[in-house]
Amino acid sequence: MVVCAPMTPFAEWLRSEMSLRGINKNQLAAFAGLNPSVVGAWFTKDVTPSPPRCATLARYLRIPIEDILRSAGHLPALAEE
Repeated sequence: MVVCAPMTPFAEWLRSEMSLRGINKNQLAAFAGLNPSVVGAWFTKDVTPSPPRCATLARYLRIPIEDILRSAGHLPALAEE
């Protein structure tokens, strides 16, 4: 029996964003100019991207950088309204 570690909130968020766009980890790595092992670590380890890598992802995914920085834990969560 293989037991998988639970994904971090960032990994869950990124998997959702990738699913919306129909891309996989290798495509994300290639299009964002990142090493596939770096992207893989975001899903298999308790690792999140650095702010510069967040900027790269924001450009590639075409979403506000604040969304990625917040998901990666570099900015505080928005207050609930």
